Amino acid sequence: MNQIFNEKLFTMSTKKLFFGICTCLILMAAALTPDNTVEDQLLHKDGVDKTKIKIK
Repeated sequence: MNQIFNEKLFTMSTKKLFFGICTCLILMAAALTPDNTVEDQLLHKDGVDKTKIKIK
């Protein structure tokens, strides 16, 4: 019973839990952000001229 209320064990598990939740939230936010920006869309649009492609 003494080990459950040990202050060092309690603070370490609380820190691990806090940083674990923060990591999950950051990764979820990164996964939900769009991958492309306006510059990427313009580059993709103007990057390849489909009329100049020749298939041999």
